[in-house]
Amino acid sequence: IGTRASGLFMYDKKTNNFTNINIFNKNNDKSIAEIYKIIEVNKKELWITTAGDGLKILNLNDRSFKEIKPVVNIPDSINSNVLDDIFISKNGLIWVSSNTSGINIYNPLRTKFIHNKIKIKKNDNNSINIIQGFIETDKNTLWIGTNSGLVKYNSLIDKYSLFNTEMSLTKDIQSGRIRKILIDKAGVFWIGQINGLYTFDKKNEKFLKFKLPGNYLLDNTRILNIYEDSYEQLWVSFFEKGLVRLNKERDKIERFKFEYEKKKSIGSNQIYDIVEDKSGTLWFATIEGLIGYNPETKKFKNYKNIPGNKKSLNSNTTISLFNDKNDVLWVGTMRGFSKFNKNKEIFLRYTKKEGYINSPVFDIIGDDDSKLWLASISLSRFDPKSGNFIFFNSKDGVQDGEFNGDAVLKSKYKKNTIYFGGSDGYNIVDTSKIIKNLNEPKIVFTNIKINGKELKPLNNPYLKTNIIDTDSIELPYKLNNIML
Repeated sequence: IGTRASGLFMYDKKTNNFTNINIFNKNNDKSIAEIYKIIEVNKKELWITTAGDGLKILNLNDRSFKEIKPVVNIPDSINSNVLDDIFISKNGLIWVSSNTSGINIYNPLRTKFIHNKIKIKKNDNNSINIIQGFIETDKNTLWIGTNSGLVKYNSLIDKYSLFNTEMSLTKDIQSGRIRKILIDKAGVFWIGQINGLYTFDKKNEKFLKFKLPGNYLLDNTRILNIYEDSYEQLWVSFFEKGLVRLNKERDKIERFKFEYEKKKSIGSNQIYDIVEDKSGTLWFATIEGLIGYNPETKKFKNYKNIPGNKKSLNSNTTISLFNDKNDVLWVGTMRGFSKFNKNKEIFLRYTKKEGYINSPVFDIIGDDDSKLWLASISLSRFDPKSGNFIFFNSKDGVQDGEFNGDAVLKSKYKKNTIYFGGSDGYNIVDTSKIIKNLNEPKIVFTNIKINGKELKPLNNPYLKTNIIDTDSIELPYKLNNIML
């Protein structure tokens, strides 16, 4: 029972007693303790509107409550403390009205992702929140590659630590962004950045510039990607300078570079992503299309967009790859993404025409339920079986700006958890908490036309009331040109 000046009461039918339930802070003015309306939500909570103290949510199990009030500079917070009506519509939305500020609509099924930003004392450089990659070394330690250097996050104490020039023998690591971080099967920590290739000694917290066989240093060479294949060979791609492969022992090198006069050379010198499928074929996402490499025959094959051929690649600028557990290769491009049929060598395109409203696909990763997550200017989830998309935005907690290529990690320690890095920190997604709205919207007819003329409930023998409130209409067979 809600009162005008005394708050909320609970009535016990058995004892015929009233108990006051305090949902107002002690220092609140009694004049704002007026309760306007109460509804029950999910049989677990009471949602209570007040005439001056915002929205109250009472937990029916432990009698605890929380307050929902306007928050400055948060546009999707509730718009007023002076509230009156509240109700739940058939589609599950909660509507809250205010005489002074209008309508509020809350969707309890809307997913809310975690949006984290790196915060380190005495470091106000925004580039530290431009995220380029992740590595987990245990359930409590997350390594993050950023535009300001290497960051270690300890979740037990909620602490970020930056490893920069003061801790390193190398000054170059701070001068440019980290592009890729990887720990190989031997436990070596590799770092690729704009000034070359490094290893990182976690114990001594020092960076060492990696010397290729023959004392060749990759100075002033921007690393694009580092990948270890099933034979423990390390593939390193460079900006406009092709690709190298290091053997398992890291003492031999083979270079791959596009040369126009050599038809058998790799088809591009700019490789953004690398993945290996179950057959051992290496796939490269490049600025000149998708390239496959057979290690046994040592042959490359290039797949490009063919104008007029809808089964060809949808764009030559390929930027991300994902080979799923069924050995299906997914290719992200600057114009949507494609599913590649390796046997028939054809592509199934997903662009705006097929319902994918975001354009570039900077990253693709699969979850435990075989759904694909696509990182672009925002986040989306794709179901390959149904072909349906779910799109998420800032109202779901997705960071503003765009996500970065190869800055994604599916956690091996936290079930259903994926990290996405972008230009404004990183999002943590629990893929098991994506709730499907089972309340299908009701189809409503708002207008009916017979032979091109609108049928109204006045002065006609067929429609007695408004079409919205009408269950059935009987018409003579001659009136068979019907438009709804």
